Amino acid sequence: MSILIKNATVVTNDKKKTIYALGAVFIDGKKIKDVGPSKEIEARYPKPGRVIDAAGKVVIPGLISLHTHAGWTCFRGMVEDRTLYDAAVGTYNPMNALMSHDERRRMGLYTYMELLRSGVTTVVEMEEDIEAVAPAVKTSGIRSAMGLMAVDVPAESLIDRTYKVDPALRKDQNERSIRFAKDWHGESDGRITTLIAPRGVANCSEEQLTELRKAADKLGRRIAIHLGWGKLENEVTGKKYNKKAFQYAHDVGMMGEDVITTHCYVADEDDFDLLVKTKTHIGHCPQVNAMRGQIAPIADLRSRGLNVGLGTDNYFSDFFEVMRSAATVARVKTANPMALVSEDVLDMATMGAARALGMENELGSLEKGKRADVTIVDAGMTGLGPLNNPLSNLIWHATMHHVHTVLVDGEVLLDAGKFTKLDEKKVQAETKDANHSAWARFVQKYDSTCATTKIAPLAYS
Repeated sequence: MSILIKNATVVTNDKKKTIYALGAVFIDGKKIKDVGPSKEIEARYPKPGRVIDAAGKVVIPGLISLHTHAGWTCFRGMVEDRTLYDAAVGTYNPMNALMSHDERRRMGLYTYMELLRSGVTTVVEMEEDIEAVAPAVKTSGIRSAMGLMAVDVPAESLIDRTYKVDPALRKDQNERSIRFAKDWHGESDGRITTLIAPRGVANCSEEQLTELRKAADKLGRRIAIHLGWGKLENEVTGKKYNKKAFQYAHDVGMMGEDVITTHCYVADEDDFDLLVKTKTHIGHCPQVNAMRGQIAPIADLRSRGLNVGLGTDNYFSDFFEVMRSAATVARVKTANPMALVSEDVLDMATMGAARALGMENELGSLEKGKRADVTIVDAGMTGLGPLNNPLSNLIWHATMHHVHTVLVDGEVLLDAGKFTKLDEKKVQAETKDANHSAWARFVQKYDSTCATTKIAPLAYS
């Protein structure tokens, strides 16, 4: 079907950063066929299958979250006021071992639904139980690049500082990674693409990472991995391999033009030089990192020519808050109010992420021939107007609740605030039940909401 979006402020994000004050986008099937002044586009395509009159609204490219754990939204409200180590050791790892396949499925669908409402059309997803989350792509209609978050160093080996490798676990995880990468690639009418996604250098042995690099090369898949997120990385790689984390990652093939490294806030000049040398992409998660008291030097890294995309990470889903955080923390980090401006932030949230995925010719801007991934924001709603500068207004004042309509591959998934493929209340209710059952089981096992401390358990019955 063809769709004409007319009478809108159209922020194309093309190379010239063209903005049409009264513009239109014409979509034919899955692709954008034309973009330009509204009167001209309307005249060229007088009989569209559907017309969306977007007067008073801003049209932007679909946003891309370059790093997400959709099944981790259950931690919302449970770990924000803890240290990263306490959260990881006392909550993340124990809960991930306890969550059922169905609980993960429900949580994943809920998170994808939230991201769609936030104007996100593409998600990079790393998950322990990736097979549970993958069906949510078809159910929701979103686009997702996905991979199993593989490990062969069990969580308990990190806790007791032995860092012992489990060969049986490695065999299982690598086989699952490769099987998923083969079986799910191209599913959901091409909206699922697959990745090789080892969790990180502290969680994976040299043997595991080497095997997964070979698999990625053989299958032609990109790699996503956590790197530069904590002192533990250097402790593990220093003790086991007498190398710093980034050097070790480089030596086992976990850096390069087909690799997305997420975080990079615990790093030094040598590490940054390696990123530049290898042209590795960076997934920047400013909101969750700031919550942990960390700020990656993104403005500096971008000035060195590195490509950066934005991600939500764990339990944040309002992508406008993520974009706003990116600008804010960069300015604090550099004490420079111009360190990142609105145009920079939108680029990271769209074209930067698209480049990291190798999809810069398909996603990230509103241009002829690109996929029709489109987000329409209602600028007439309270809190966003008056619209003096459409781009600055969006980055600094919009929230997910201003998102009006979202299309992926030309399919309308959020239509004037209503989901077309999802029963929002049903998804919310099922997620509430899944969250309740998972935490009740956690509290029953640990007599606490944190496996390593004794604090008053929640009133679950």
